[in-house]
Amino acid sequence: KLNKNFRIGNTAQAKKIKINEATIKELAVFPYFNYKLAKNIVVYRSMNGNINFGSLQNIKDFPVDKIKIIALYLEF
Repeated sequence: KLNKNFRIGNTAQAKKIKINEATIKELAVFPYFNYKLAKNIVVYRSMNGNINFGSLQNIKDFPVDKIKIIALYLEF
C-alpha cells in the first residue's frame, strides 16, 4: 500500500569537503563549522601538514562531541 502512495526519488549524495585542500571560506559554510573554527583548521593544517581523522581532536575549538558525525562529511 505504501508504494501506491509514496515514491522514493533520487537521493542526493552529500558533498564531502576535502579538509586538506579547502579554504577558510569553503570550510566556514559547512554547517558544523564557523569562520573561527575554519581558520583554526587551516592554521593547524599549515603548521602540522595534512589532517587525518585522529588529528581532528587536536584542532582548537573543534566540536569533539560531534566528531563522528562531522567526519562522515570530510574527505581526508
